[in-house]
Amino acid sequence: MKKSAAIKNATGIKKEYLLKNCIRGLGLKWVHRKCLPVTLGLMVLILATGFIQGTWYEQLTGENRALFDYSPQHIMDGAWHRIISSFPLTGDPSHLGTAVLMTLLCVGWLELLQGSATTLAVFSGVHVSTAIIKGLMLSRGLAWSSIPSTSWRIASHVVGPSAGFYGCLGVCIFLLPKTMRVWFIFVIMVVLALRLIIGIGSARRTDTLIRSDLAHLIAFSLGIAIAYSFVRRVEP
Repeated sequence: MKKSAAIKNATGIKKEYLLKNCIRGLGLKWVHRKCLPVTLGLMVLILATGFIQGTWYEQLTGENRALFDYSPQHIMDGAWHRIISSFPLTGDPSHLGTAVLMTLLCVGWLELLQGSATTLAVFSGVHVSTAIIKGLMLSRGLAWSSIPSTSWRIASHVVGPSAGFYGCLGVCIFLLPKTMRVWFIFVIMVVLALRLIIGIGSARRTDTLIRSDLAHLIAFSLGIAIAYSFVRRVEP
C-alpha cells in the first residue's frame, strides 16, 4: 500500500511538472503568477490618462501639454517633477495605442522574467535617467555651439512612457541566449541610430519625433547596461 501511494504521488508530481512546462511552452507563464501588477498598473494609468485628457480620440491639447509635459529646459530649471507627470500622457490615439501595446509586450515580458520589483526599478530608473541624460546632452551641446537657447532642442516638450519600456526591452533582449542576444542588440541599435540620423536630416521628421528617437536610443542602451551590470542573466 505504501509503495503504491508513493508511486501515485510521484506520478502526480511528474504530471504537475509536465503541465507547468506545457503552460510555459504555450507562452502562458503568467498563469504561475497571480497577476502582473506593474504591467497592468502602468496600462491602467496610461489608459485612464488618455481618457481623461481625451487623447483616445483627439490630439493632446496645448494647454494640457504645457501643464504636464517636460523639456530639456525644465531639467535645466530643476522642474524634475515633470519627468513623472509627463510619462502617462500620450499625444494622440495612435500614440496611446502604441504606448499600451509596448507596455504590455516589453514591461510584461520583463515582469514575467524578473518579477515586479526589478521591473518597476528598471522602468522608473531608465525613464528618469533618460530624461536627465538627454537634457544634459542637448543643453551642453547648445552651450558649445552657436545655436540659440530657444531652439527646439531645448524648448520643445515631450510626453509618453516610451523611454521606460525601451529600457525594459533592453533588459529582456540581454536575457536571451547569447547567440540570439548579440544579433538582436545589433539590429535594434542600428535601427534606432539610423532613425535618429535620418530624422535629423529629414524635413519631414518633426522635432518631437527626433527627440523621441534620441530618447529611445539612450533608453535601450541603458537597459542593456543595467542587465549587464545587475540583472541575473540566463545563459544557453
